[in-house]
Amino acid sequence: MNLIIISGNLTKDIETREVGEHTVSVFGLAENEKRRDHTNFFNVEAWNRLAQNAAKYIGKGSKVLIRGRIKMDQWDNDEGRQFKTTIVADEIEFLDLKNGKKKTTRRSSTKKS
Repeated sequence: MNLIIISGNLTKDIETREVGEHTVSVFGLAENEKRRDHTNFFNVEAWNRLAQNAAKYIGKGSKVLIRGRIKMDQWDNDEGRQFKTTIVADEIEFLDLKNGKKKTTRRSSTKKS
């Protein structure tokens, strides 16, 4: 099973683009490990309706709870083999919206990944 549940704050505003007939939003997430006084940073992507809602309701500094899966990419270039780990969000709970209300959004049934 590939499942991750994580909360944290967006490290930058969301970047949204079209990929064929699909919409993807990408952003960074910082998660604080309070017991170790350490911060972990993650790349997150959301697709279609979830991507559109994320871009509409949250931005840099917003606190969110994400449920999704881990995706590993690898490629070779002049510097050798490169790796990138991304969290693909299936659900995002917006913990502090601009209007002060809490909202949960889930991916639509058609998702590209």
